[in-house]
Amino acid sequence: MAVQTSARGRRPSRLTLTRPADIAVLLGIVLVAWLFDMGAQSGEIGLAFSASIGAAGAVLTVGRPRNGWSRLLIATAAVMAPWLTLRASPWLQWPDFAVTIGLLSGAAVLTFEGSPFNVSFALAGEWLSRLVTNMAGAAAFIAAPLSTAGERLTRDKRPAVKQVGRGLAIAIPVACVVGLLLASADPVFASFFNLQIDPANIIGHAFWLFVAVWVVGGLLRTSLTSPTQERQGRFWQINPIEAIVVLVVVDAIFLAFGAAQLITALGGGTEALQAARMTYADYARSGFFQLLAVAAITLPLLVILTVSSNARMGRVRLVFTALVEIAALLTIGIVAVAHQRLSLYETAYGFTMLRLYSHIFAIWIAIVFALFGITILRAEFSGRWLPGAAAAAGLVLLLALNIVNPEALVVRLNVTQSSANHLLDPDYLARLSGDAAPALFEALPRLDPSQQSELRRQLCQRQDSQDGGWAGYNLGRQAAKQAHRLC
Repeated sequence: MAVQTSARGRRPSRLTLTRPADIAVLLGIVLVAWLFDMGAQSGEIGLAFSASIGAAGAVLTVGRPRNGWSRLLIATAAVMAPWLTLRASPWLQWPDFAVTIGLLSGAAVLTFEGSPFNVSFALAGEWLSRLVTNMAGAAAFIAAPLSTAGERLTRDKRPAVKQVGRGLAIAIPVACVVGLLLASADPVFASFFNLQIDPANIIGHAFWLFVAVWVVGGLLRTSLTSPTQERQGRFWQINPIEAIVVLVVVDAIFLAFGAAQLITALGGGTEALQAARMTYADYARSGFFQLLAVAAITLPLLVILTVSSNARMGRVRLVFTALVEIAALLTIGIVAVAHQRLSLYETAYGFTMLRLYSHIFAIWIAIVFALFGITILRAEFSGRWLPGAAAAAGLVLLLALNIVNPEALVVRLNVTQSSANHLLDPDYLARLSGDAAPALFEALPRLDPSQQSELRRQLCQRQDSQDGGWAGYNLGRQAAKQAHRLC
């Protein structure tokens, strides 16, 4: 596709039906829309969705992205898309789907220049504004070449178009009368026109086709639009002394929390626990999500204070950096406490997907805080790399989860634990997706006879099927179907 190289902020190149590349792009958009609609109508996330994302990435490559980061994001989306077909767990499929769309959006924004590891608040706002603006104009962008071609055809072939129109006006009433007579005379002929038209189904197809065309058209329009100049300056500033006051208060609260953990570990705090009507076991297993929420809130707070305070003077900078490092280390300690409390939950009640993902989230938070704590030691810290680094760490963890198969991991962990405490929840394990079925059948011989009987009964009552046809085909569900043959 020919892409103009004019000044920043230009309008996107227009698609036409006169260049083969543009025709290929429009056909690619139609293919994406058809595949996406087939996947949506199948009711299953599977082959059609994987193929639609791959086709959308191919449409973006037609514009020949100049930026290496854009090409890398498209390639990464192509790596993530097959997992929608390989895994059946909704705990993986929905994050995979959201991440692939995010990767393609990033690729569209970075077509000309930019880096995911150099993102300021202002630049992130510009990128989001570009996406929203181009999404808003996606329908007109896609319809323009079709309208132009129709006008050209009408202008150049006007006599022929009029003649065809008059012929159809005569032929359609005749065909209706003759067809009705023949249909009443022959039921076999009448069956040819017995179309089961469901208005709701037609509306559903139209909706999903529109969604797919709108999203891909918006991404394509974004990839063909040069970026606008990033606005310079800070949205908000804070005096370094004010930032130090905030950090002192936060560090003091975290230190007090650490002291409470130490007192409890040494056997103190009994009166406080009794007043709260809580045993030590209940105390140890409580507050996990609150602790993770504290960590999630503290990270943006530290980044904002660091970027907006601009503490560069010698002694002030030293004090500020020390307080930020203390806050980062204490927050990692809070994440470790949350991790330990969740482990106690699992010892008492077993492993679940939510608890496993909570562990993963805690690990991700700790990694991001560690990266932040290391780089804050630099004299110049802008925080522009942090969103990209955090996203990259999350992407690596998600890819690792796809490879490991988290539902099978939950099964193995629960079975291993049950061999020690003889506790197992067959109801929960049987409700897991097809990704867990092969591991469950494999683990049956290692369970107690009563647990084995109950779990086998529930597994055999639940039959995973591929009702979505080829569009909803999923390797995880197919493996579960094969495993159920052992019933």
